[in-house]
Amino acid sequence: MSAFDFILKPLENAFEPLIEAVTGAFGGGRAGKQPPPARGNGGGTPEDLANALGHYTETEPFKGADNEHDREVQKFAKDYPEAGPAEVAAYSVGQHYENTGKPPPDTAPLGNLDTPEGRVKALAKVTQQQQGDSGGEEKCGAASIVGAALLAGGTEPGLTTLMDAMEKRTDAAGQKALDVQFKKIRDEIHDHKPITIKDMHTLQSTLYAELKTDIAGEELGVGDPGVKMDTLQNFVHGDDKLASMFADNHMDIEAINNHPLKDDEDKNGPRPDKHYELNRDNNHAVLQIKDGKGNVIGVYDPYKRDEGQVVTKKDELEDYTQAHESK
Repeated sequence: MSAFDFILKPLENAFEPLIEAVTGAFGGGRAGKQPPPARGNGGGTPEDLANALGHYTETEPFKGADNEHDREVQKFAKDYPEAGPAEVAAYSVGQHYENTGKPPPDTAPLGNLDTPEGRVKALAKVTQQQQGDSGGEEKCGAASIVGAALLAGGTEPGLTTLMDAMEKRTDAAGQKALDVQFKKIRDEIHDHKPITIKDMHTLQSTLYAELKTDIAGEELGVGDPGVKMDTLQNFVHGDDKLASMFADNHMDIEAINNHPLKDDEDKNGPRPDKHYELNRDNNHAVLQIKDGKGNVIGVYDPYKRDEGQVVTKKDELEDYTQAHESK
């Protein structure tokens, strides 16, 4: 902030009520104070975030029992008696991916990101799936890291710290490319303009490419899809500011099993007349948030869910914890 800002800011604050009254009377015919722009500065403490997650549990729109989901999980447990609690939990997690519809449009704004409450609601809309991009299926790890940055610090310092970390981990040519790639997002943050779903998807795709090429030394489109957990942890803990953001907010990237059946040969999903071998691989990355005592109080699962991407219900959190134990 310059010396002129210190002089002008008090004057701006003093005249703000008058400006609001005038714009309310003559600006679009709506009286009263107008909604603030989506600034996105990362206000709030880890305790505030914990409270916001608890409040989301009480107010989120998917309260109540899901009888169809429960019936499907019970049927799986009956049909697969060899499945343990971890595999049943993994199946329960995966059932929330059914009948979810299309992901939000790229133009959808995230809303006001100044508070933990606002960021929880915003992140609940952000999926790893992108319209017109089948590669979104592979980006759970990158999406989880992007989600963590937004949840912990909003656009500033959250997303800016993430973009800075990405620029540090590539070569000069990569930095030049990222400067171009991130210009729109950095300008939006600087000018206090709304961040959109498309901006989040840009960060997901760019981080995914960097994780694969610069961190893991792999070639995009060659070999196994997705990013290994060691690579994700390498990136997070390879930057002091990003690592501190995760640690201060009791966040970590966790690998879980969300599909306990080896049914890859059936492209339309498991057939009811067929018994499959169990899959016990933890190959899906999610963001786990804990309180100061180490209790899991929230999960951000970027794979499109029928109840939104932020999970706070006690029984569903238990599923994610148990699904991690599938081996």
